[in-house]
Amino acid sequence: MFENTSTLYSTFRTQKKYDEIMPGIVDALRGLGGQIQVAGNTITIFNGKQGISNNFVAQINARCIITERKPGEYEVQCVVTHTPDQIFWICLIGGFFCLWPAWIVCAFYFMVNTVPVYQAALDRIALTLN
Repeated sequence: MFENTSTLYSTFRTQKKYDEIMPGIVDALRGLGGQIQVAGNTITIFNGKQGISNNFVAQINARCIITERKPGEYEVQCVVTHTPDQIFWICLIGGFFCLWPAWIVCAFYFMVNTVPVYQAALDRIALTLN
């Protein structure tokens, strides 16, 4: 109902092979926090909230797909999704029962912006690999 999705891209060049770049990409994305899972050419980040304002009201997950566009040139496409966390729902429902100031916490959810933090992490990949 309140799900928000952003798609981010980053392209970088390196002389390294595909198998050699995956650990570097994971290291660059590790700064986002959460759990990182690698499967083939896909990196999934569960609850990567580090550095995001008002992150306590959202569950933030990302799926990054790495593709080789041409030899030595790679593209990372990252789909970031954030949904309300339990505290959002508790404050929303509690607000109906005379705790209306709790709705302020719900307003914080609509101020969550994952784009700058995740884009900075994607841009950091090129620095990590070169």
